[in-house]
Amino acid sequence: SEFFLAALEALTDVGRPVFTPSYGQRTALQQHVCGIALRQRRRCDMCDAVSDRAELSTSLEVVPSSLLGPGHRGACELGDLVRRELRNVGEPEEGCPAHAHLSDAQRDLAGACTGRVYKGYRWERSPAVLFVRVGRVIGQVYDRRPVRFPQILRPVDSECEYDFSGVVVHQGERGTSGHYVACATVGVNEYAMFDDRTVSRKTWEQIASNRAVQIGAYVFAYVRRPGARAGGGRRAAASTARRPRAPTRPAGSPPARRPAPS
Repeated sequence: SEFFLAALEALTDVGRPVFTPSYGQRTALQQHVCGIALRQRRRCDMCDAVSDRAELSTSLEVVPSSLLGPGHRGACELGDLVRRELRNVGEPEEGCPAHAHLSDAQRDLAGACTGRVYKGYRWERSPAVLFVRVGRVIGQVYDRRPVRFPQILRPVDSECEYDFSGVVVHQGERGTSGHYVACATVGVNEYAMFDDRTVSRKTWEQIASNRAVQIGAYVFAYVRRPGARAGGGRRAAASTARRPRAPTRPAGSPPARRPAPS
């Protein structure tokens, strides 16, 4: 039931969040299937104070328009989007982590550090199943750029490898309507496309090179290779980076939304 709810939440707006019993505890789904353990690091650009916070998610969202910038045109690579997301530093914020317990007024009174804070993420643990969601709906814009995807995905450099398991594809010119199909592995080097009751056998080349699949790819599923270690990545983006990425959408605009099913 946990797996079904997580899949439903990733695909539609009517799904319920996966329930976590209490703070610090994990569900079986998070612990053994698709829990992505990330560590958020906040670093002050003035005094170098650092604070870390652990986060756990059942999927990783990548937004091409944000990660590649408004000037990018044409196809992009799923592996590149994943690595950019994990390395992303983000926009600077106010509030040195060394004085996070103080209000703005208390900081001014105490003459505390007024440096800006950058946030980055460190890949702490590789899940058995990696779900990657492509954020295509930004406000009223539906991003239809092709996303090319590999048979073997390496989310973090020099870390474990993942085999392609499936992809959910949205068909439609708008994010508010359309139809979903899925392509999935059905055996060793055997693939199929599922369109309601119609199942069509496919080769890897027929799936990976299909433009309709690339421009509608919405949720990817990759399975960690047997024997691969589940250790974390070797970087925390905010620990070394100092400059934020360029703004990607006008202030006040809504975040990425899921395309609606038919």
